[in-house]
Amino acid sequence: MGGVWFRDTPFLSTSGSAQTLNPILWRAKFGNNISSKLITFDNPTGTITNSDLEQAAEIVQLDVAAQNYPVAHHFLATGSDNIATVCWSTKGSATHFRASLPTTPEGNDQRYYQYNSSDFYIAGPSNGMTDIQKSHG
Repeated sequence: MGGVWFRDTPFLSTSGSAQTLNPILWRAKFGNNISSKLITFDNPTGTITNSDLEQAAEIVQLDVAAQNYPVAHHFLATGSDNIATVCWSTKGSATHFRASLPTTPEGNDQRYYQYNSSDFYIAGPSNGMTDIQKSHG
């Protein structure tokens, strides 16, 4: 999983001066304890779906911003090429118990760091950043 953050506007530091922040490009691999449970053609009895991993990446993406930028009282916009992740995150909940589990940590992160977020869908072929991340793996 991975992502990139661009801060498009300067922010005021505690001293009152405007500062510009550099983009953040991040990547993390899922451990074998997770990847071995992924549902695939070779592992049809797995217990983790690709959408589960996409939603986990969404939570990490927001937390990366919160850990590196002053996000309190700001709005974070996140693009994803996974429509299920966009729907679950935008709704903030899910009717299926399994799908609703990741929305709790996402909400907790937003409350702790005091930011608001919204997701938008980027079709796979239009999402060049995804291809860059995947090709350098």
